[in-house]
Amino acid sequence: MTENHPQQPSTHKGRLRKALTDRLWRAVHENDLQLVVARSADLYGPGVRNSMLHSAAMQRQAQRKAAQWLGSPDKRHSYTYTLDAARGLVMLALDEGATGQSWHLPTAEPAPTTRELLEQSAQILGAPSEIRVMPPMLIGALKWFMPMLREVNEMLYQNNHDYVFSSAKFMRRYPQFRVTPYALGIEAMVRAIAADGSLQPGATQRKHPANDAYTPPSA
Repeated sequence: MTENHPQQPSTHKGRLRKALTDRLWRAVHENDLQLVVARSADLYGPGVRNSMLHSAAMQRQAQRKAAQWLGSPDKRHSYTYTLDAARGLVMLALDEGATGQSWHLPTAEPAPTTRELLEQSAQILGAPSEIRVMPPMLIGALKWFMPMLREVNEMLYQNNHDYVFSSAKFMRRYPQFRVTPYALGIEAMVRAIAADGSLQPGATQRKHPANDAYTPPSA
């Protein structure tokens, strides 16, 4: 997906987002305002809790249990590292030449499968590498009792097909930007879970040779 990808939302959330964005662009043209639209893929990183990657998978792995997943874990799926997204937002906000455009925030490539990411987090946490995929019929039944599942169910198509997010436009404008690799981003997310005290006693963390000295690179 690029910034020029046709916007033809089929879900309530997608239609709402498009309507809000269209309204913003009308305000820009009618009132001579400045606007930058920045989008990300699904977010991951330290402190991210309101995500399927954390709540369905890593939180269980931290308890030495098998991860759960909704949809296919074997489709390619882009994730945007939160600290990269934050730095990208600042750069766009300070760049007058970026106004009046839509941008995809910096996201690592190539897109991995969710299984690849969860195998890494399982190894770090000492959890089973198994991923238990929730059957669609069960999701359909449980959504009536679990409001969160109703919200997730609408967007499940993104997990059942390849979801590849391109930030090539951003990287062409800011070629000096260093995107955090998935391996380091996942490890940072897992370490944050451990720091919160949700790491099951007895689970061990694999030491990454560069991780102790690693901080998100300056743009």
